[in-house]
Amino acid sequence: MPLAALILVALLGIAGCGDPPTPPAPPPPAEDREAKASALLTRSRAAPVDEKVVLLKKVAGVYGDTKVAPRAHFELVLYQLLLEPPAFDEAFASARALAERHPTEPLVSEGFHRVYDAAKFRGKPDLVPVVAEAWLGWLSAHDAANDVPKSVLLPDLVGLHLAEGRWEDAKVAADAALADPALPRHRRAELLHRKGVLLARYLGDPATGCMALRESLAVCLDLEALQVPMRYDAEGVLADLADVAGRVLSLFSAS
Repeated sequence: MPLAALILVALLGIAGCGDPPTPPAPPPPAEDREAKASALLTRSRAAPVDEKVVLLKKVAGVYGDTKVAPRAHFELVLYQLLLEPPAFDEAFASARALAERHPTEPLVSEGFHRVYDAAKFRGKPDLVPVVAEAWLGWLSAHDAANDVPKSVLLPDLVGLHLAEGRWEDAKVAADAALADPALPRHRRAELLHRKGVLLARYLGDPATGCMALRESLAVCLDLEALQVPMRYDAEGVLADLADVAGRVLSLFSAS
């Protein structure tokens, strides 16, 4: 073989031009991704707040298709608000991302709620109307689409209307929520209490408000008779239903 041909063959061999392309590595099985995402979420629970944020961002982003991703996204909102100083804008961005990536996840509403309250009561007033608009948009859209349980949507819609001073809208939403047979009884007690205060203090109807407060108290006492005096919410926070009855009783005693 001529020298030039030998050189060409050697060069082709060095460059690997004659080798078939290496096939891409197969994606890891879904169960592996679930396990890794869960491990990161668990690891974040014991980490300092700033490290939690880093780990939760990874779960929400890299493992956004896993079952734990919505939970991680919601916790990211919480811990961004716990940074010093609070990362209000980043938390709102995370809440919106949660709504976009997991649009029918009930935690979306709670995410907006946490950002709204933090902005309103911890010094970011310019963000409040922006969050309120996004929160109301999500609640209204999914109320119309009927793709998120009404027992989640409507009580939160009542809370938002009350926070924004929209009394008539709050009453309409409360009536719709209370008409839902799937509404848990502890939420029914809370909503009846809110409706009673709304009617008595803001809508000039103390008689009907008193009826709603009495019904709230009756539901609370019924729950207590069933030995369900307290519950734990999704965050593991004790929510004592006796507090609702206590608020009702305090209103009667003050009248």
